[in-house]
Amino acid sequence: THLISANSDETIEMVLAGSCTIGFVGKKPPGRKLNSIPLWKDRLILVLPRVFPRVSDAPISPGELFQVPFIIREQGSATRETPDRYLREHDGRSISDMNVVAELGSSEAVKEGTLAGLGASVISAYAVAREIQQGLICATPIDGWNLQREFYAIYRKKLPMTPPIQLFLDFVTSFPMPG
Repeated sequence: THLISANSDETIEMVLAGSCTIGFVGKKPPGRKLNSIPLWKDRLILVLPRVFPRVSDAPISPGELFQVPFIIREQGSATRETPDRYLREHDGRSISDMNVVAELGSSEAVKEGTLAGLGASVISAYAVAREIQQGLICATPIDGWNLQREFYAIYRKKLPMTPPIQLFLDFVTSFPMPG
């Protein structure tokens, strides 16, 4: 038994291919070959390095997002897809239209880039709660935005439900939701 860290698309592919038994993803997988169990809701927020000048505490307009250096997750990440979809639906633009200074492979790397002053980013509120509380980075609302997603446990529909697998799924689904 081992643990692999990957983005949502890679995790879905590994579970479909049978190289992983169970996966955890930040978006509902497409298709009919996987079962998905909703686990918890997550809120994505805009975080800014402490070194970024802000003249007010007012929410940032969506248009201002295109003016600041921005750190994004890699293709296949639900953390990237959620704000990208929101931008496309509400502004007609995408994340690729932003001033992207870095594309990184994990939320931890994005958080570290923001802490280092590299740029702003949209990230899970859970991933940066401690850094916000400690005043290391700033969370700023985006005017009119409410970015939420849900995390899912996924597994193949044809997976033989052995007692250890069922016990693990029962544990995961009974675990208290964060927040």
